[in-house]
Amino acid sequence: MKQFHLLLIGLLITSFGCSQAQEEKSNKPNAPKFEEGTENTLLWQITGNGLKDTSYVFGTMHLINKEYFYFPDKLKTLIQSTDAVVLEIGEDLNDPFKAMKLMQLEGDRTIFDFFNEEQTDSILTWVEGNMGMNREKFTAAFGKMKPFILVSLGSEMNMAKSAESYEKTIMKIQKESKIKLEGLETIEEQLGIFDDMTDEEQAEMVMEAIRKDGESEKMILDMMKIYRRQNIDSLYLMIHEEGETIANKEDEFLSNRNHKWIPKINSMIADRRVFIAVGAGHLGGKEGVLNLLREEGYTITPLKL
Repeated sequence: MKQFHLLLIGLLITSFGCSQAQEEKSNKPNAPKFEEGTENTLLWQITGNGLKDTSYVFGTMHLINKEYFYFPDKLKTLIQSTDAVVLEIGEDLNDPFKAMKLMQLEGDRTIFDFFNEEQTDSILTWVEGNMGMNREKFTAAFGKMKPFILVSLGSEMNMAKSAESYEKTIMKIQKESKIKLEGLETIEEQLGIFDDMTDEEQAEMVMEAIRKDGESEKMILDMMKIYRRQNIDSLYLMIHEEGETIANKEDEFLSNRNHKWIPKINSMIADRRVFIAVGAGHLGGKEGVLNLLREEGYTITPLKL
């Protein structure tokens, strides 16, 4: 569930305070030269298959402690040399009210409707111990929110206050350089995954997170260390080690989304230079973005970062 936790944090953080540039970038710098690297890298080059220019795929960690954050000047220059920046979610990030609306329950439902009495008591005990909120305060703040918000809150509390966001850093460069910002999916599509889960599945997802709360800090730290070593295959494998609810939904959270992204990527990179940045957990494995692009006929080359 680690990758899933961080995906949620990334969505909540990058959904606020970023505006999209509408002007075309002029006087672009030349793309910097990278040496060919090993499979242990976060940066990959896309060439061949009739492309008119070279594009790039970069694996992010949506939220990471500063000591593990690595963003060399060469990577910034590479982004500045492109015609478009593509994230998991693009222009929807400019509408925080839309994101908040999609996180809220409709009608008379409250977050407590998903849980039995025993589960509710466990949640309130966890909330009081971790957030210092009694039932009344919690209900006022989160009573109308969807259950996955609790998973995100639990993960966010285990991150250092000095955390960095790759997406926010990339978007800052994109905005300052007046480069187009595009997305592989909408907020509705991303959050719709949770709406398709049964009430029981959503409740178990939250209870799994609470039961493993004591392990979360170590798990996230392990993930950050592996990310800093740029081992995308290990990141991918970590997903299989977590909660049953998420493991059983792996197709919805990862594989199906990866497959849906490929036709969009084909169109986006056809005749221009594009910098694509998605969660590193989407890159590895047979159903990962890199292998799916290879199957499309592209040459995917690891670059030394």
